[in-house]
Amino acid sequence: MGEHGWKVQITVESRDSALPTFRVKYTITRTGEQFDYPIYLRTTVPPYGGLKWWFICPFACGRRVRKLYLPPGAKCYECRHCHNLSYVSRNDGKYGALFKAQAIRMRLGGSPSIYDPFPPKPKGMWSKTYRRLLEQEALHCASHIQKKPDLIIRKSAPPDAPGCGRVPLFARYILGSGEAIQAKNDRS
Repeated sequence: MGEHGWKVQITVESRDSALPTFRVKYTITRTGEQFDYPIYLRTTVPPYGGLKWWFICPFACGRRVRKLYLPPGAKCYECRHCHNLSYVSRNDGKYGALFKAQAIRMRLGGSPSIYDPFPPKPKGMWSKTYRRLLEQEALHCASHIQKKPDLIIRKSAPPDAPGCGRVPLFARYILGSGEAIQAKNDRS
């Protein structure tokens, strides 16, 4: 018996090689509810050879999935779509994008502030990698500012000045131009 009040038995049924199956039997010991249902398996052949095994969601959707979940309060194993589960990264909140932008800046040896100039390319880093990180940081900044529209961003120097081209870069993702965003209550 598990510490959470479950007694689980999993059996692999391979009598029919065309339709391999897991049979899952378990009892919720607190309520006495018993469950017994098959979970079908499918295979695909990847381009590099071999076999890749998949579960077929046993109830509502019948999707081919790599993982089945039994979240707290649920009674049956199903895919994340059927349980309405989300990825952790989708629940970042209003500061998740800011933290990602700061992590990129600090990885490059710069200040975590999104208002400081973007750090220069470190010695030994590929230019392609540096441009990708610059682009990701700009997207994260744009996403953060869309979630916090009361922020004021102003250009303190022309875009062609050294270290100042990044503000128009992430403002471009928000506005579709190089213009800076101002708060609604800023009427000056």
